[in-house]
Amino acid sequence: QEDLRELCCNLQSRDKLIETQQETIKVLQSSLKIEQEESDELRHKITKLESQKNCAKIEYQQKVEELESTVNSLQEKKKKSEEASVSSSSKGWSPWSSKQPHIQHHVHDV
Repeated sequence: QEDLRELCCNLQSRDKLIETQQETIKVLQSSLKIEQEESDELRHKITKLESQKNCAKIEYQQKVEELESTVNSLQEKKKKSEEASVSSSSKGWSPWSSKQPHIQHHVHDV
């Protein structure tokens, strides 16, 4: 009878321990679920920010290329203009030259 009572106490103690452990497991699972949700949210934010960064990088690269093209075009126009100016001044008078020689007519008294 005493052994039976002791066995019953041991079983009750074991059941309480199991119940406590189950509660601990539930709390840990709940905490883990919250951590996973936060991790997923952060991962989503990181992915979104990386996408925005890549788009901005592409846009800025395109703008840089556009500006470089404009600069190159302007430099080429300037070079051609300078070459045309040098070319026309070295050939002397031409109808397209802005600097035409002044022709003087001498009138002699008769």
